[in-house]
Amino acid sequence: MKPPRKKPQRTILIVDDFAADRALFRRLLAKDTEFDYTFLEAEDGAQALEICRSQTPDCVLLDYELPDMNGAEILQKIVEQNGVSRIPVVMLSGGNNLQIAVDALKHGAQDYLVKDRQRDSDDLQRAVGNAIEKVALERARLTAEDRLRLYEKVILNTKDAVIITEAEPIDEPGPRIVYVNPAFTAQTGYSAEEAIGQTPRMLQGPKTDRAPLDEIYSNLKNWQPTRVEMTNYRKDGTEFEVEFEINAVADDSGWFTHWVSVQRDVTERKAREARLRESEAKYRSLFDSIDEGFCVIEVIFDDDEKPVDYCFIETN
Repeated sequence: MKPPRKKPQRTILIVDDFAADRALFRRLLAKDTEFDYTFLEAEDGAQALEICRSQTPDCVLLDYELPDMNGAEILQKIVEQNGVSRIPVVMLSGGNNLQIAVDALKHGAQDYLVKDRQRDSDDLQRAVGNAIEKVALERARLTAEDRLRLYEKVILNTKDAVIITEAEPIDEPGPRIVYVNPAFTAQTGYSAEEAIGQTPRMLQGPKTDRAPLDEIYSNLKNWQPTRVEMTNYRKDGTEFEVEFEINAVADDSGWFTHWVSVQRDVTERKAREARLRESEAKYRSLFDSIDEGFCVIEVIFDDDEKPVDYCFIETN
């Protein structure tokens, strides 16, 4: 026999100066078939704030009328005390007072209920669950916004050009550009206004090799990442060498919506490589043209830096 499924745990802080009401809320929530509950209790606002300083309950059931302060004052202090990670709060009132409801929601409560000794347990369970979900979604939204701001800073300050295009069409005329960063303008001479709505083909020219273009096309058709080097052209017509990566971006459903290309100017690196190849070719030509025996050796030194041996590196 399988052991019974362990239910998720919720910790609820009940803030009410009437013990009978606190007991009622415990009974109503204990009927929940989806969650097990641990209960914390406070008789006034000061006790509630002290508990929230030392612990983080999953939700607070907060009576509006308390001996030392009202629910709106306590709620405001909870929000100030806990900041962005504020605790979900369901405000409770002994009467159906619209002003209290408005005041509670204005100060940050996620829900408002009228205390009723005949209340169905589903109402309270639903209010607690909704309050927890609302705060969780708000936290996720704020986290996502923080992450987006960080990404934006990275993209705006990187020295590499960043190009974002639509995912399709892959065939002519190609995916249209929807975003370029400032480094793109510095690298190509095209402003964002000039580039957006165009396709990356605007950077191609007479010396743009067909081979990397075919590789890009094939990989994009199959939604595969690409890394190539090729010749691009600036707005003024001058050519430059680039190394870039292209990756697909998907939405929450997994559907590819955009391509992101990070493009690095490698003109200087390619020039250095060309000069090195030219130098090596000259050296090889000179080396092979010597009639006498000629060799290159490497001297081997011991720990005291004294030569102890040698080995041949190359001979003609």
